[in-house]
Amino acid sequence: MSNDKVQVAINSFGFKYGNAPCEGCVFDVRCFPNPFYIEELKPLCGLDDAVYDYVFSFEESRAFAEKVISLIEDIVPLFEKRDPEKPLCVAFGCTGGRHRSVSFARRVCDALTEKGYICTLTHRELSERDL
Repeated sequence: MSNDKVQVAINSFGFKYGNAPCEGCVFDVRCFPNPFYIEELKPLCGLDDAVYDYVFSFEESRAFAEKVISLIEDIVPLFEKRDPEKPLCVAFGCTGGRHRSVSFARRVCDALTEKGYICTLTHRELSERDL
């Protein structure tokens, strides 16, 4: 890479469909309130503001996301030393990979991008119609 900055590849996935799509930091967000059980949120995904806002209406969700962002900022320099050509992979998993994991991946990607990190964002369980 010409800018000598490690890239951060952020993924969301559903545990019921298999393991994380990459090796690296994997965060299980199934412990947070699930929008799936709210009738009007169930058909939506974490790319929809209603789901995202619900997930982050809880202090524990906001606090966890901030801790993850801080952790990534702490370990990026280690990855830059190791191999700046290889992205640091960060994955968020929930049950079905549509609500909580997508919301957390979105929030962390947005925050890191604002801080100048080079991020890619992939949602394994979302279809073209969701995007």
